[in-house]
Formats: sequence, C-alpha cells, structure tokens
Amino acid sequence: MSPRGPQFEPDDDRPTADLAWERRWGRPVGALAVLSVVGTIAAVPVAASDVAQKVHKQTDISLLTNSGLSGSGQVAAMIIRIAAILVLIPFAIFIHRAVRDRGEESYTKWIPVLGIIAFVIVAGSTSMGFFDQRDAGRMFLHDGPHTAARAKDLVHHLNRNTAAFLNIGGGFLFGLWISLTAVETMRVGLTTRFLGLFGLGAGFTTVIGAIIAFPISSALFIAWLGSLGLLAIGYWPGGRPLAWETGKAESPLETATGGQFGRRGSEPV
Repeated sequence: MSPRGPQFEPDDDRPTADLAWERRWGRPVGALAVLSVVGTIAAVPVAASDVAQKVHKQTDISLLTNSGLSGSGQVAAMIIRIAAILVLIPFAIFIHRAVRDRGEESYTKWIPVLGIIAFVIVAGSTSMGFFDQRDAGRMFLHDGPHTAARAKDLVHHLNRNTAAFLNIGGGFLFGLWISLTAVETMRVGLTTRFLGLFGLGAGFTTVIGAIIAFPISSALFIAWLGSLGLLAIGYWPGGRPLAWETGKAESPLETATGGQFGRRGSEPV
C-alpha cells in the first residue's frame, strides 16, 4: 500500500465527505450505472433480432453478409451500447468525489479524466466500427465476387482500420479506469475487499478483451458496475460498507468482516 494512502487510526484527521450531497446525487447517478448494465445486456438481443443469416459458426462471409443486410435493429443496438457507455461519465465523477473526500485528492484527481477519455474513445470507436463494418458488408454483397478470399481481405482491412485501433486504445484505458476505481473505492472502504479484487479482475480482462475476443470481460464488468451502482443508490444486502455511513475512510478489512457494515441494511439512505 502506498505511504500516501489514508492511515486507519482512530484519532487521525481524515477528511469527511459531504454525506448530504452523496445521498442527493447517489440515487440518480447509481441508477445511471444500473441502466448502463441493463443497456449493455439489452443490446445483445436487440442486435440478434436483426441477423439475416443465423449460423452456428461465424465466418468472414457470414459476418459481412449479416452486416451488409443489417437494418434498424443493428443501428438501435449500436445506439444503446453508446448510450450505456456515455452515461458512465457522471457516475465516474461521483465515485471520484466520494473517494477524494475520504482520501488524498492529489492521488485520485486524474482517474475520472482517464475514465471520461476512455468512454469517449470507446463510444466513438463503437460508432465508427459499426458503420465501417456495415459499409464493408454492403461492398461485399453488391460489388465483386462473394468468395471467402475476398471476405477475408475485407475483414483483414476492418481489423486494421482507425476504428479497430481506437477500440484497442479505448479498451485499454477503460480497463485501467475500472482497475484504478476498484482499488481506490476499496482503499477507502467504499467497497469490500472482495468487490475491489473483483473489479481488478474486470479491469484486467477488459484490457485483454480489447485485443482478443474474451467474452467473460463484459460479464465481470457489468457485475462490478451493477454492484457499485447499487451501493451508490443506497441498497446492499446486509448494509453498505461503513465508509458510506461515516463519510470517512475505513479499512476494507474492517468493512468486509466482523459485521462492520452500515446499520441500515438494504434500506435506502
């Protein structure tokens, strides 16, 4: 642990958070995080409803064919995904302030900036990637032979265009934001050690998922994000960690064991 981190002594002069502000903004901001989870999940069946050719194993030809024939369903899924990313901006700012008010401001002030940059890049690459892939699909269907070699060449180009590189860079920054946020919230006791380590795993797999197909990264991320969103709203089975109640940094070991959670159980605060 960095020597700059908060010291968990009973008589130290730790910063106190504005609990009234957190209660006022925690509900809507936490709800945005939960909506982001719902949107991320909902985008999958929305996109699947607009697949022209359902195949057991995806090939370059089927990928381009489905992209070229895509309609409003695929567009709607793309918009949902982008919205689910951008609504995280106020959530990142809220979590940053909650951590900052319980620790050292200079140690965490750049983390939400990192997150916002990641959100914008990922949202932009999602949009660019969708339209690039759709255009490649339409080109494959309407111009030239429908051969596996041509399909492979078009997909090869898609994997090396601007959107693809933005997606890798954005995914790396996104995963870094997840990991740092998980560490910082755990460090001041806003989450348990388990949830903090879970978030570290989500961040690490998100970085990997930006480079190669790694489906578990999305599952880990939405589970971590949904949990943090519920904590911000004020609901948690057995009560939230003590730092939400005291407005001060609390040891994650203390909040994770020994019944040191807030007294209000799953009631809103």
